[in-house]
Amino acid sequence: MNRFQRAALLISCVALVALTGRTTIAESVVRSGTAAISTDPDARSWTISAHGTALTLLIDPARDFQVLSLRSPSAEPQALGGLPDTEITVGGKALPFGSRSAGFVYQGVATSVSGPTVRLDVTFDLPPARLRATRHYAATSGSPTFETWTSFAPLGSPVTIGDLNGFKLTIPNGTLHWLNGLQGDDASTSRDSAFTRQERLLGAG
Repeated sequence: MNRFQRAALLISCVALVALTGRTTIAESVVRSGTAAISTDPDARSWTISAHGTALTLLIDPARDFQVLSLRSPSAEPQALGGLPDTEITVGGKALPFGSRSAGFVYQGVATSVSGPTVRLDVTFDLPPARLRATRHYAATSGSPTFETWTSFAPLGSPVTIGDLNGFKLTIPNGTLHWLNGLQGDDASTSRDSAFTRQERLLGAG
């Protein structure tokens, strides 16, 4: 093979790589220890992770807000059906958070770090109700858990909202494990069920 043939082959290989696309790598935005927030600009997704657990969200002005997947330290990522993880009841009607058909308009996403904790905030306005809603996600270094909540601000006159929920999740059938909370336990009342491990086999529906 002469040098002209080698040059032609090299150009052909470069062109083939260009035509087959490029590998997208998530960009790290903020980090504190094992807690981090990254984004994939091409997929319009954001991931908040800590100690092997990762929650990936679709945050795109042109599409509905969605929870895409959840990965635990001991399992493969679980697709979560592409739905929001909460809803807001305004005027007696339950509205999926970040749904464009429900009237939500994307305003922006912000990240921050406070000590060992990273936080992701995504904000939508609901113009028909003159309401601003911000969904918050926090993760702390060393803990494979997330904290999530929603804050609200009126854009004018007071707004009545109801049936607030912290987190709504659809998962595949299987065994669900969780820990109870205080269960009414305090200094004067002891509950054997407080902070005990529970499990339940989830069936269809």
